[in-house]
Amino acid sequence: MTGTADPVRFGMIVRAARRRRGLTQDDIPGLGSTRVRELEKGLGGIPRKETTDALDAVFGWRRGAAREAYFGGSNPDEDARHRRRRAAQSRGAVGEPAEVPASPRVQRIASRLAEMTPAQLDQVEIAFRLAEMTPAQRDQMDTLVDLVKQMGRDAQGSED
Repeated sequence: MTGTADPVRFGMIVRAARRRRGLTQDDIPGLGSTRVRELEKGLGGIPRKETTDALDAVFGWRRGAAREAYFGGSNPDEDARHRRRRAAQSRGAVGEPAEVPASPRVQRIASRLAEMTPAQLDQVEIAFRLAEMTPAQRDQMDTLVDLVKQMGRDAQGSED
């Protein structure tokens, strides 16, 4: 591998892929929940080939994609979404909203979602996850956001 290992980013990719598929840490065949937890936290060192092969298989990624992602490669889920989108475009299936037998409001939302990029869809998913948070979790998130903003202001102030 030529890239630089990024275990924290890799952990975020694994966690997002697992959650997107509705899997628990125990649902990854060939890996114990402790190992999955370590990977998701960016711990445990470079994953063995058997580990990355298991992740490729369970998430439906092409062989070697997990290992490449660990070493700074692209997010395999985004790659897969782009491939599906290109295939759908070649069939003429993208660009038009899906048939939704629902209210005009739901149809407008479906139309807007169909036009979004993968990054925008990820932001929508984050917004939904934030909406599911408990008040205590939202308070913690607000505190973190305030700290990050303050750090930005402090950094900007020291540059002046």
